[in-house]
Amino acid sequence: AFPNLQWVDHGAHICLKEYDDNYICICQELVVSFPVLNLISYVAMHGLCVDRLQILQTALQRGCDVNDAFPEQPHMSCFHYLLTELWPGSDDYTMGDRVAKILNYMIEHGGARITNLMRSDAASGKLQ
Repeated sequence: AFPNLQWVDHGAHICLKEYDDNYICICQELVVSFPVLNLISYVAMHGLCVDRLQILQTALQRGCDVNDAFPEQPHMSCFHYLLTELWPGSDDYTMGDRVAKILNYMIEHGGARITNLMRSDAASGKLQ
């Protein structure tokens, strides 16, 4: 209905289908119909039952530019935002592998570029 709409501020969505047999899952519909920048948010704050990489692939297929500013952090690119939000701070190596696949996909298929702010954050220790 709104093909040029880039972002809808609607809060988080958590799929409950594995906890509630009566729950009607809308995750796939959100991925197909919500604006592309919401999909970047779904990759970062994963509450959907759809795989993060599949969500990212859909966002890129629908024209998301990962080098554009992210609405909730307008000083950051979408790539920088995901790098900041996804990087595991624990010993969860499986999460690290999944994050690496997502970031690599953004570079290879989305043309993600390192910004001066990312360099600065890396030098200051904000990105570890």
